[in-house]
Amino acid sequence: MSVDATREFELELLHAGAPLVIGMDEVGRGAIAGPVTVGVCVVSRETVDAPPGLRDSKLLSPARREALEPLVREWALVACGSASAGEIDELGISACLGLAGKRALIALHESGVRVGEAVVVLNPEAAPGVDFLRKTSMQLASKMRFVSAQLAALLTDDLWLRNASHANEMARRLEVAVRAIPGVEVMRRVDANAVFAILPPAVTERLQRDYRFYTWDDHTGEVRWMCSWDTTAEDVDSFAAAIAREMSS
Repeated sequence: MSVDATREFELELLHAGAPLVIGMDEVGRGAIAGPVTVGVCVVSRETVDAPPGLRDSKLLSPARREALEPLVREWALVACGSASAGEIDELGISACLGLAGKRALIALHESGVRVGEAVVVLNPEAAPGVDFLRKTSMQLASKMRFVSAQLAALLTDDLWLRNASHANEMARRLEVAVRAIPGVEVMRRVDANAVFAILPPAVTERLQRDYRFYTWDDHTGEVRWMCSWDTTAEDVDSFAAAIAREMSS
């Protein structure tokens, strides 16, 4: 059964607050030789219904595809990006799919579409929740000034270096403390703000009730402890004392 294209899915996202919906699809992934191309199409609230007869290109004859091409370009803003056969041989098809998609988005950008905040959704079923995820976990242009303010502060008077040096120093303090605890084995040289050690699983489980860390290697029981810019010497000493108590119990 042949079904004409609709905008139901796109309208759902637009009504949820997305300013634009950019559809992406590829051609050439299954070919034995030749380039791979990604096409993009922009749909907004002002976009009218699709040209009659528009559907999956595999369901269209070559002549019908050619006849629809100018109608699609009049209907919505479209662009394409490609990766050559040589690039596929060098980088692999998966990497070149991403490269072609990137070039298609760059072409959209050069056409005046703001794609800097575009979120790529590979699973259509996850798309309806992207508006909430984007607000809480991703970057928005409205928040850029806050990010810039943080970077400006970190770069002033080498604050970033002082913070990093302090975190590393606290990790070395923790390393010294836990090496003195019988039964605790520090597995790696401490060069940064992380300490890797092996504990009995039961001790790890008890410590995790009060301290947030996770097991790095379930097979060996190795755990990872991280120190931060705001970790204090008292924090380290208190944690080391807790480890010592659990190891002796």
